[in-house]
Amino acid sequence: MTKTIEDVWKHVSNKITNKVNNVWEDLEAMIIPVDADGNFMAPIKCSDKPEYEGDSYSMIRSLCWTTELLPTGTFAYVCPARARQAPTEMDPTDDPNDWADLIKTLPFTHVLTMSVVNPIGYDPVTDEVSPNIEHGVWWVERNEFEALPVGEEGPYGAGQLPVALGSLSFKWAVDNNQLGAISNDMREAIELARQSMEKAKAVFNRVR
Repeated sequence: MTKTIEDVWKHVSNKITNKVNNVWEDLEAMIIPVDADGNFMAPIKCSDKPEYEGDSYSMIRSLCWTTELLPTGTFAYVCPARARQAPTEMDPTDDPNDWADLIKTLPFTHVLTMSVVNPIGYDPVTDEVSPNIEHGVWWVERNEFEALPVGEEGPYGAGQLPVALGSLSFKWAVDNNQLGAISNDMREAIELARQSMEKAKAVFNRVR
C-alpha cells in the first residue's frame, strides 16, 4: 500500500498533533507502521523500549533487527525538531558562503519533521535497489505544512535520516524476501557476521 507524505500529514494532524497541548514538548520521535489494508497503526515511540534510548537513530537501528514489528514495507517517521529557514527574499544566486553565514544567525523555529517510506524499488534484471522516501515538515509557529522536493533532506540536513530510514527499508525487504537472490545472500552474510562476532567474543572472554 503506497502512501504519500500528504497522507502522513493528514494522519498526524488528525490523530496525533490535535491530542497534545504542545507539539514540541509532548511528542517524540516515532515510527508509524502501515498494515496490509493501508491503515496507519499505533506509533512505535523512541521511549517504548530501553534499547531505543529515547533516540531516533537507536530506535531505527533496533527496528532493523525486529522488522516483524512492521507488517509492510510502508511506514512513516515523525519527530519534533528545530530548524532554521532562510528568508525567501534573499537572492539564491548570492555567494553560497553568504547563505551559510546568514543561516547561522537565524533563530530556531519549532517544526515537526515527517517522512514516508514505501517499499524499496527492485529491478530483478539488474539487481539494482533504490529507496522510496519522501519528506515533509510542519512549521509549528505558522501552522503550515510543506512537502519537500524529492531528494531534499529537510531540517535534519546532513543526510543521516534518509540513510537510516533507507537501511530499515532495505532490511525489511531482505527479511521479507522482496529482493530475489539479494535477500538470500544478505541473510547468509548477516548470519556469518553474527557467528564471527560470537567467536570473537568467546576469544575475548578467554584472554581478558
